[in-house]
Amino acid sequence: MMDGFSFSEIIIIIIIAIIIYGKDLPQAARKLATMYSKFKRQLTDVREEISRQIPMDEIRNTMNVDLPSGPGGEPPTTPTLLTASPSESNVLLTWNASIGASTYTVRRSAGSQEPWLIVAMNIPELAWTDT
Repeated sequence: MMDGFSFSEIIIIIIIAIIIYGKDLPQAARKLATMYSKFKRQLTDVREEISRQIPMDEIRNTMNVDLPSGPGGEPPTTPTLLTASPSESNVLLTWNASIGASTYTVRRSAGSQEPWLIVAMNIPELAWTDT
């Protein structure tokens, strides 16, 4: 079996090719092989060009998501006692440590119907100043 064709189907295809091409079959087969070879070469060139323009390691690194996990493989709990202390030019955020978390991400939304946007990531401290 070759690419989903059974032996009998391949024989039928060969017989039809002999009937259609007759004495020109070897020349047609060579031409088909040459075209297939060129196609494979061009496909390889396209893959190499894509690899040059978009390095796969760079893509993989941007796609990695490290979810910190607490005991038992569960995600850490949400930090407690979040406090916002506003001043004239900024807001100091503080919170209690979350079991299993080594860093924190701060998100901000302009309103209750607005999306949450990440404003800081990988914060190792239990405080952050939003300016």
